Amino acid sequence: MCPERLLRTVPHEAENPIEKSLREAFLLLQDQLKPPFPLTIPFPPEYSQLNHAIAFGILAQPHLAKVHLTHLHSIVVDGYEIFTSILLKLCNESFSRLLEVPKCQLLWVCSMLIHVSAEKIETLFISLMRQITGGDFSESNLWLSVEVLKILSNNWDWLVEEPIVLSSALYVYLRLLADHFRLGGSFKLEELKRMEIDFCVKALREHFQLSMHIGRDLVRILQDVTYIPEFKDIWKDLLFDPKSFQVSEFSSLSNLYWRRTPSHFFLLRISPQMESQLRFLLTFVKWGSQKRYQTWFVKKHLYWPGSESMISDIVRFICCVHHPSNEIIHSNVISRWAVIGWLLKSCRRNYYEANAKLALFYDWLFFDEKIDNIMNIEPAMLLMVNSVPQYVDITHMLLEFLFLLVDNYDVHHREMLAGSRSGKGSTRSFQHYICVAIKRLMKMKHLLTFDGIYDKFASAFAKAVQALEVGNGLIETTVQGPLINEAALEKVESLVKDATGKGADVLVGGRRHSLGRTFYEPTVLGNVNNEMLISSQEVFGPVAPLLRFKTEEEAIQIANDTNAGLAAYIFTRSMPRSWRVSEALEYGLVGVNEGLISTEVAPFGGFKQSGLGREGSKYGIDEYLEIKIISSSSLNLEFRSCKRVSILHHGFLDSSNAISLGKYFRIQCDFIPPAPPLTDPDFVLKEHPPFKISKCRPEICLIHPSS
Repeated sequence: MCPERLLRTVPHEAENPIEKSLREAFLLLQDQLKPPFPLTIPFPPEYSQLNHAIAFGILAQPHLAKVHLTHLHSIVVDGYEIFTSILLKLCNESFSRLLEVPKCQLLWVCSMLIHVSAEKIETLFISLMRQITGGDFSESNLWLSVEVLKILSNNWDWLVEEPIVLSSALYVYLRLLADHFRLGGSFKLEELKRMEIDFCVKALREHFQLSMHIGRDLVRILQDVTYIPEFKDIWKDLLFDPKSFQVSEFSSLSNLYWRRTPSHFFLLRISPQMESQLRFLLTFVKWGSQKRYQTWFVKKHLYWPGSESMISDIVRFICCVHHPSNEIIHSNVISRWAVIGWLLKSCRRNYYEANAKLALFYDWLFFDEKIDNIMNIEPAMLLMVNSVPQYVDITHMLLEFLFLLVDNYDVHHREMLAGSRSGKGSTRSFQHYICVAIKRLMKMKHLLTFDGIYDKFASAFAKAVQALEVGNGLIETTVQGPLINEAALEKVESLVKDATGKGADVLVGGRRHSLGRTFYEPTVLGNVNNEMLISSQEVFGPVAPLLRFKTEEEAIQIANDTNAGLAAYIFTRSMPRSWRVSEALEYGLVGVNEGLISTEVAPFGGFKQSGLGREGSKYGIDEYLEIKIISSSSLNLEFRSCKRVSILHHGFLDSSNAISLGKYFRIQCDFIPPAPPLTDPDFVLKEHPPFKISKCRPEICLIHPSS
């Protein structure tokens, strides 16, 4: 007898490959699936096929499921790895199409596999949780939420032994609870809400150390449920009584803030089907073609009431999970920031829009280069920057949200958030747009000052530096924030200590700032010489060393006595001196009476250990080109695949009867001896033998003697 189908299909649809392989194995071995079972151990190919047959029998024949499971127990030799791999593949690729009976059987057999500690069972349950769709209040989705939660709650001892499953389940059901609790309705929904509350509270109260595996996003998702009475108490204890959780490494919320959330948590709210479709959009869809894919995606995944709650989860997935390769970043594929911008505009309610923006900026608040990935915060920055030309309102909206976020997200840790934001480089990445002279001087490696004006300049400069405002980088008047980390602070201290120990004077600053953490006072050191480490090492801190010089030659010698040579700056009233010194300085960039010298149209690069080659401008392409020299003693010259033609023949340009090639080529003619440049394509040198440039196309140019 032909067994029942596993998957829902439409007429004329080809049979699913997974179902087909399971069915064929079942039909081939169905006579062996009845007791008494053979006692022999099958060979590997037969063993795999028997696992497929038993899997189909369990899913399609619920009345014989226990018999098939007993058979499986009797033959297993691999810790159930093949069997769970079959179920995992079915769950990942076809769960949404499973018929009701096979779906129930899948959950039943998963619960049975817990008791035998089957291989990959934890991965299988994580896959099942990914099938629970956020914001979907359909009966089938609520049923799946209940059944998975029942299995987990009934196997608590196993759950505690599998921290990844416990923390994943806590993440999933906290997010679901935020959706479900806003709804009133049926008895089943109320029962589900009570189960979710009990499960999450138990995990947080009894196993907070395992709950901390979620990292900083645990705080974010907890804030969505703090209006629920049971979680109000938990939130209060997190803020004011952290010892109640009895975890030695948890003394305040800051311990969670500095834990980056592992990327696999952001997959939990994204089904495997949604993941593959998002990755396709961000990997293959070109600019200009994205609209129809986005429309299709909305109809597929964001059409039901409440689906807006998924947008924040999708934003976290795009920021923290999908990191495109450099090849894709530099291609015409639609960028992550553009997709996030579209998602933000798709939000119809302020609550969901605020959650989506929080998801976008969340890692900005706590960014630490030691543990965080710059790709996680890149989309937010690019969205603001790229929205300026046409959608400046989006940039204004996001900046306003960011400023409010830093001030109001956690008032109890406001100083910590402000310090991390200005010190870790995220908002400070805009600093080059607002640099002024004093800040530029503070960033220079050292300042060479003419002996005749040294004392006057040092006094005025120290006074100006002392007036610099140190503090929160988000405050408009702030000039200097904290250093990036403790190691950077210690480096600054060691260089200042070395300089003062060798005779340098501290004109202002020279110690840690009263603000604490990694703040350091803006510092000016006088009478610095080349024996001090600070004269040859990058400080990467707010310290300006002053060196005396008496002659122009001495200044050049001091400036060039370094293994680096990226940028140098000259301040002088003498134009001849500016050119003379600029030529003598071994630096790739030289500013004359100017601190802001970088521009996208100029080549960027340095000398010596500051690197070879240049970035930007047309010179940045030179490293990717090859120079070819063609020498010919014949007058019959052939140029193929030319876009730029250079004609050099024994020192003479032979080009009369030349036809205009302006629409096809850019012509360059080199002369030996020198001659006027050929600016007109019809230019004729009558005193030389004529050349004729005949029929030309963009891909080929034949040049031959005129008859």
